[in-house]
Amino acid sequence: ECPEKWQNTPEGSDHCIKNNVVEIDRDTKEVVWSYSWYDRFMSYHEVHDADRLENGQTVIIDMGQHRTFMVNESGAVTWEWSAIENLDKGSEFWKNHVNGTSRESHTYEGPNQDWTHMNDVDELENGNLLMSIRNFDVLIEVDPETDDIVRVIGEPGNRGLMYEQHDPNYLDNHDNVIVADSENDRIIEYNTTTMEEVWRYEGPSADDQLRWPRDADRLPNGNTLIVDSRGFRALEVNETGEVVWRHDLSDRRAIIYDADRLGPDEQLDEEPENVPPGDDLNSTRHSAFSRTISSIEGWLGFILPQWVGIWGVLAGTVGTASIVGLAIEGTRLYRRD
Repeated sequence: ECPEKWQNTPEGSDHCIKNNVVEIDRDTKEVVWSYSWYDRFMSYHEVHDADRLENGQTVIIDMGQHRTFMVNESGAVTWEWSAIENLDKGSEFWKNHVNGTSRESHTYEGPNQDWTHMNDVDELENGNLLMSIRNFDVLIEVDPETDDIVRVIGEPGNRGLMYEQHDPNYLDNHDNVIVADSENDRIIEYNTTTMEEVWRYEGPSADDQLRWPRDADRLPNGNTLIVDSRGFRALEVNETGEVVWRHDLSDRRAIIYDADRLGPDEQLDEEPENVPPGDDLNSTRHSAFSRTISSIEGWLGFILPQWVGIWGVLAGTVGTASIVGLAIEGTRLYRRD
């Protein structure tokens, strides 16, 4: 079934990958709707997000082909937005925001090119789409009626603001945005107009920091639900940063990518309304040294047993034997009674 344009891929390469977006009945486990398409390679061509819209269509963000698109119930593509057309050289975005960052610095060329790494899309109340363009370290709001970029949050090359972020959410009528600032190992909230830092969370303590978080949702009660991917856990913290609930999967080295709180009727409420901004919440900020140690420990978690930490490595307790680690990203749904 491989399309002809992918059949000439060099022999030995993982190629002709079939991407699938599926909807599954929770009770019967049956697939009730699906949409699929082919791409050339597997690495950096996977799909990170898809949402059902109120009009019945499904919006999908596709890092492999650098696009966001909508499909209707029958699987016909009804709208498509190309990052190559709207973010690349010659575009208004490139002219106004990239300013000297070379195309090559975004790994544009090559069979496994990972130029944008577009990883999240959400429809807003005004009908626009909020997208996370991870490898540009920016969020963009796009008007699907005109395809225009009406808002840019962040600055390409300024990794002090955001560094390969995931899962942004607007707060307080779009005045603030909360985002998992993954490579900076923190959750950060900004005023979208001034880019002033409103709130941040870096972990329960200097000795127990976040490691590559990839989701953060502000809840109506003022708490924040956080997915700490390389910490292998989900945390809920209150206004003072105290952990009030956690689910830990470190014994399995299970990377959690996303978590959402279910409402009383068990309907998924991915973007809760009327959630408070972080202006009156207490932030956590830890030292650069402790953040570095925490980050290294998180990466070691991929290849070393749970009981081996960075200090064990530094002390020479781990030899030079070849170790191969395998990390699998999975989707799990938990409900707190």
